[in-house]
Amino acid sequence: MKSETFHTTELAERCKSALQILQDLLGNGDAITKIDLEEAHGLVIFNSIGASVGTGCAVGSGLVMARHAKGDWSLPSAVSETYVGGGPSFGVNVYSSVRVLKKEEFEKCFIKQRREYGMQFAAAVGPLGIKIEVEGQSMVQRVAKPEGLYFGWTVGATHFKENKDLNAKFYGKELTAREILTGKIQVPEACKNEVRSLWDFLNLLEK
Repeated sequence: MKSETFHTTELAERCKSALQILQDLLGNGDAITKIDLEEAHGLVIFNSIGASVGTGCAVGSGLVMARHAKGDWSLPSAVSETYVGGGPSFGVNVYSSVRVLKKEEFEKCFIKQRREYGMQFAAAVGPLGIKIEVEGQSMVQRVAKPEGLYFGWTVGATHFKENKDLNAKFYGKELTAREILTGKIQVPEACKNEVRSLWDFLNLLEK
């Protein structure tokens, strides 16, 4: 699988990349089950690149979407990711990820620029690989498809931060992640197709 890039200044392009990642990682119906999605309070979809020689670090960017009480999905909010950790690991790793969040207060955690501590196990050679993470209670599942040459495990912290500039450009005004994720705004007319494609695919996965 070719990793989709999120290093773009357009949130509409991130929506397209998010859809491709969902299709690649979840389209086979095996990676995340219908029950997982039904219980989810949110999804984080992003792409990262990392390197490690004892001390590991990674940076990435993507988007987060909340699931409302009625079962519908929110508009996307742009986020960036930074990971720093240590452990017996070596290599360079590029991976696309989907995280399922089941804790109701996840929105507050992201708005407060949360740090998530946990252990990563990963092995990747070329286009083949597997990545497993054991993290905090609110991030209960992660699906990733690594590419590169990487092996080992690390213990560290992941830091997510909302991208206010990208959100403002997409929605035409400055908005907080809370305003976006709680459904207090309308879908931008120019980006309806990209957003609705994401919604349609998520709804399809749950059928």
